[in-house]
Amino acid sequence: MKTITINNTPISYIVRRTTTKKIYIRVKNDVVVVSATKFTTIKEIEELLYKHEKFILENLIKREKEEIIHLNGVSYIPKFHIGLKNKVEIIGDEIHIHTKKMEYDLQKKTLHNFYKAEVEKALTQIIYDAMTDFKEINFPTISVLYMKSMFGNYNRKKHHVKISSMLAKYDYKYIKYILYHELSHVLEFNHSKEFFANADGVVFEEEVLSKTDCEIEIDTFWLFNAGIDVVNYLEEHKDRISVIHLKDGIATSEENH
Repeated sequence: MKTITINNTPISYIVRRTTTKKIYIRVKNDVVVVSATKFTTIKEIEELLYKHEKFILENLIKREKEEIIHLNGVSYIPKFHIGLKNKVEIIGDEIHIHTKKMEYDLQKKTLHNFYKAEVEKALTQIIYDAMTDFKEINFPTISVLYMKSMFGNYNRKKHHVKISSMLAKYDYKYIKYILYHELSHVLEFNHSKEFFANADGVVFEEEVLSKTDCEIEIDTFWLFNAGIDVVNYLEEHKDRISVIHLKDGIATSEENH
């Protein structure tokens, strides 16, 4: 990676050698990526960067505003570096992501690994509390992994709870909400009225929807089974629903018999 000063601003750039005759300039993360043939000299590349300084600076500013990273409900400005090992550290209002290579996929993986570790750390005390609050159940195994379309899942056959690492983005109290939601499935597997009663009056989905920007997956049968007007619910949350699960079944709640 090289550095050039444009309008008194140090700009990092990477040259990727290609077979394409044209030279392409892209702004990725906080780095300028130049695609050029092996015959294009560094002097020619930097002359081109100076020529397009307005485009580069505008995109760097735009991306700095857009690419905000959230952790525990707090917003951080991302900074990307090449280092000896992949790691993430918080310095003031910045989150510094160090990777062995300046590659987007590696940076994303490093951040997700950091999220996973943060959720696992937060779960240590939460699980201890849950074992007291859910004395009546055979406590399931719990793991944290990347899940984009859901925050949690309970597999009755494996007696296993999965928690999404993406919860690290939000206030950590939601990790407890989601875990308790999934543990309630051990007592009442279906999303019935009895299921929601297990949560001591807290309706997890409504709380999470109101406090986060997450997308959700909807199972229309279990909504119906819980006595909820499915059509109205889908209309109310249409901008947040990424997946709709359609399923036939026999209602078990008294409202829908």
